[in-house]
Amino acid sequence: MSSSPPTRDAEAQAATGEHTTDSDSRRGVDLQQHFAGPMGNCLYVVGDRSSQQAFLVDPAFEPLELHRKATGAGYDVVGVILTHTHQDHVGGELFGIEIPGVRELLAEHPDLPVHVHEAEARRLVDLTGIAEANVRVLIDEQTLRLGELDIRCIHCPGHSPGGVSFLTEGQLIAGDTLFVQGVGRVDLPGSDPDALFYSLRRLIELPPETRVFPGHRTGEDASSTIGREIRLNPYLRPKTVEQWRMMMGVF
Repeated sequence: MSSSPPTRDAEAQAATGEHTTDSDSRRGVDLQQHFAGPMGNCLYVVGDRSSQQAFLVDPAFEPLELHRKATGAGYDVVGVILTHTHQDHVGGELFGIEIPGVRELLAEHPDLPVHVHEAEARRLVDLTGIAEANVRVLIDEQTLRLGELDIRCIHCPGHSPGGVSFLTEGQLIAGDTLFVQGVGRVDLPGSDPDALFYSLRRLIELPPETRVFPGHRTGEDASSTIGREIRLNPYLRPKTVEQWRMMMGVF
């Protein structure tokens, strides 16, 4: 669920299809970005080249196809990690439409653990009907281990109470917290405009070369960097929460 102007950063590399990091290296992270659904959702495969293990990220709309893409690339899918639990990221009924997601994935692969922030674990079970035994609760600054990769979990409330961004080897999967020249909506149940401001301030403290991979493709570019977003994203210009509230129309 997104809210951002479809502007283009002229300095960014055009992303006209599915993205993958440099596949020549035999070690390190292999981040594959795929697109699905009418809202331009970004789905990810995070692979560790050394162990050939992978996580699926936000597998909605085409969960089984995402799994097939991961295994087709030679990976053993060992779990799911979620940036948050809106239906367009995890599946479920939305406006009378049933979106495939983690429920359908677990029907085919019932032993997969699903990692979600503690603030949204109950919602995940209630929304999707998956077994609590599959749920693994995340907390802020927890480190997930994937083969030889460490994945840092950064709690980013605001768009939703349990929003999480995942950082590994200079690659940030930002979910619906930070988009390319945009940010997530704050007018949904459970949203908190002030919390999103502080989450964004936290993310922009990351090194400027950090690659940003959003939860939705909102324009021609499907990824960015922290430095580029600081320069060009209008939602990162407010320096105080009061300025932020004025920009967002929250009084």
